[in-house]
Amino acid sequence: MHLLPATLETTQWGWFDNAQAPVLRVNSGDTIALETMMHSHNQVVPGTTIEQIKENAHRFSRPRPHTLTGPIYIEEAQPGDMLKVTLNKIVPRSYATNFNVPGMFGQFPTVYQDGQVKYSLSRSRQDADRVSARHRAAAKPFPGTLAVARKEPAATPACRPANSPAIWISVTSSRHIALRAGACARTLLWTGDSHAGQGNGEVNLTAIETAYKELNITVEVVKGKPLDFPRIETAKSWITMGFDADMNKAWTQAKAQTIKFLSEQRKSQPIRRRS
Repeated sequence: MHLLPATLETTQWGWFDNAQAPVLRVNSGDTIALETMMHSHNQVVPGTTIEQIKENAHRFSRPRPHTLTGPIYIEEAQPGDMLKVTLNKIVPRSYATNFNVPGMFGQFPTVYQDGQVKYSLSRSRQDADRVSARHRAAAKPFPGTLAVARKEPAATPACRPANSPAIWISVTSSRHIALRAGACARTLLWTGDSHAGQGNGEVNLTAIETAYKELNITVEVVKGKPLDFPRIETAKSWITMGFDADMNKAWTQAKAQTIKFLSEQRKSQPIRRRS
């Protein structure tokens, strides 16, 4: 069992930098209770105005506002292995935010030219988050970003381009997330961009953004089962994925991954022939 607080020394703002020394080293089977930060190293909190968010975006040379806890080094992982991450528990902070910055984040910049930021407060961890005086959204937290290092030893923007994995799932129904381990010589893991909830996408490019008092995960290195795309296992389902700026290409990838998964499952189970 490892504890990893979110500090300026254990987080990266705006980047996945696999050249940075690991902030924690763990073994396969270990459990980690870690913290995450709000965007921009905790600079987007209740009371921060949209003008201040805009100013921070321009003042600091960061490609994105995401703050990531890590990197965490997994000792036994090698190229070609699978890294299974089990989400055991999420304890979000008591507040969250949603904002858009026209010209930088979100759709319809000509319609919503001024930008806006809203903060929501929950009466309890399991209660619904208050979005406005008339609307409430149930808190269903999930890590907006859960990622392993790329092969190239360099800093990569901490965003979710359309052709790379972006994992989001409600912890109330999730069990395991499978990632491709060992894309580089050492397997590093990050998480951040923590969400209290989200609809079917981020139209204004933010969900119900929050930070976690505790994200409790267990990591396991699985040998002999290489993956080329992430997979998610929930209590009731398996989820396959596709990623591309072109929705048709992403859909084709998702179908191919589904066929691959079903074929693997059939090979591992005896075929019952009808008489």
